[in-house]
Amino acid sequence: MEKSIKKDIQTPARVCVKTCMKIKSDEKVLIVNENNDSIVDAFKEACEEAGAIVKIKNIKLERDREEPPEEIANELMNSNVALLVTQHSLTHTTAVMNARKSGVRIASLPGITEEMFCRAVPVDYDKMQELGEKVKRIFEKNDFIRVKTDKGTDVELEIKGRIIIIDSGIIDKHGLVNLPDGEVEVAPLETKTNGKIVVDGCGSPVCETKFGKVGKIKQNIILSVEDGRVVNIEGWEQAEILKNLLLDLNDPNAYTIAEFAVGINPKAEITDKILESEKVLGTIHFALGENRSMGGINESKIHWDFVLKNPKIYSKEGELILDCSKLRV
Repeated sequence: MEKSIKKDIQTPARVCVKTCMKIKSDEKVLIVNENNDSIVDAFKEACEEAGAIVKIKNIKLERDREEPPEEIANELMNSNVALLVTQHSLTHTTAVMNARKSGVRIASLPGITEEMFCRAVPVDYDKMQELGEKVKRIFEKNDFIRVKTDKGTDVELEIKGRIIIIDSGIIDKHGLVNLPDGEVEVAPLETKTNGKIVVDGCGSPVCETKFGKVGKIKQNIILSVEDGRVVNIEGWEQAEILKNLLLDLNDPNAYTIAEFAVGINPKAEITDKILESEKVLGTIHFALGENRSMGGINESKIHWDFVLKNPKIYSKEGELILDCSKLRV
C-alpha cells in the first residue's frame, strides 16, 4: 500500500476517526479491506495519529450480506472499533450485528470511492443531526404515512411502535454508522405496506452479478406492494435484472419492505453507488429484506435499497407533513 497519502483523502479520514468514530489512544481498530488500499491507508494513518492500535485484514466477498470468515468475525469481537472498507456490504451480517451488541463501534463503507469519500464525508454533522431530529419528530407523531412522487409513487405504510433512527454519522458509544451517512430510518410493520413504488434514483445491487447490476436508474422500476411484500416488478432492463436476482435468491423474505428512510446529507449526490445515493438530501428510499438491526423482525439474505427523488409525505388524514424537496441543512 502507498506510504504517502493524498491530502484530500486524508481529510475525510480524519473526520471519520475523530468526529464520527471518536477513536482514542490505545483503542484497538480493525480495518477490513476489500480492494480499497488508498482509503485504507488514509484510515490507518489517521488512526495512528490518534494513538490507536491498528490491524488490517483483507477480504473477498461475493455478495452483500455474505458472512465474513471466522477469523475476521473473531477479530471484530476483539476490537473497540471496526472500519469496514468493502465493495459488498457487511452491514447486516450476523457477525457485525453480534459485534455491535458486544459494544464495538463500527463504520461500514460498502462501495466507497475516493470521490464520494472526499465529497460526502466532510459535512456539518451537528446541523445534520438537527435536521434529523426534525424529521424524527414528524414521524413520531404519525403511526401511518403515505408517500407520493410525481413519477407515480403512491404507497401507504404503518410505523406504529417502531423506533425512528437518526443516522447522522456520529457514534458516542457502541453502534454502527454507514459512511457517508445522513438518513432518518424506520422499519415499517412488515405486513402493512401497500401501493406502488416508482424507483427513479438508484437501486441495489450496485456490484456486478451473473445477471448484471441495478445502480443508477436509467428507466424507472415499478414495485407493486401488497401486505408488505413486492408482488410485481415492472420496467426495462434494470427491472428484469432485479426480478432475476430475487428469484435466484430463493428467499421469500427478500420481497418484504424492510425500511423507509429520508436522506439528509447535503453533500451527497445520486451516483451509481447506493451508499451515497440513499443519503442525498430530500430523497427517500425503501429497502427489501433484512431489517432486524433497525428494530424490525424480518430475516433475509439481503438488504437492498431503492432511492426515489422529490417525494412528499402525508398523514393518514391526507395532510402534507413533509415536502422532502424543501429540506435544508
